[in-house]
Amino acid sequence: MKVDLNASNLSGIISSQGNQSASPAVSDSSPSEPLGEDKATLSGDSTNAQNLTTKALEIPEVRQDKVEALRAAIKNGDYKIEPSKIAEAMIQESE
Repeated sequence: MKVDLNASNLSGIISSQGNQSASPAVSDSSPSEPLGEDKATLSGDSTNAQNLTTKALEIPEVRQDKVEALRAAIKNGDYKIEPSKIAEAMIQESE
């Protein structure tokens, strides 16, 4: 929809409104009275969430100590694979 805001088009709209009152509603408070101030308070949850986010970002994506321990276990032959546990986990993952 295209809106044309030329004054010539608006004159027809204004004249068609005819008897409708164009004066704004008057409120009980006078304009000389100061308006109330807006206030915002943050809960402790926001601060807690920021702290947790910061801690999470500090943790490395790869826990190198765990990777090295697994590598050493595989190299020494100490790491045992249980096919039944792997199969069970795969089935549960697919459900």
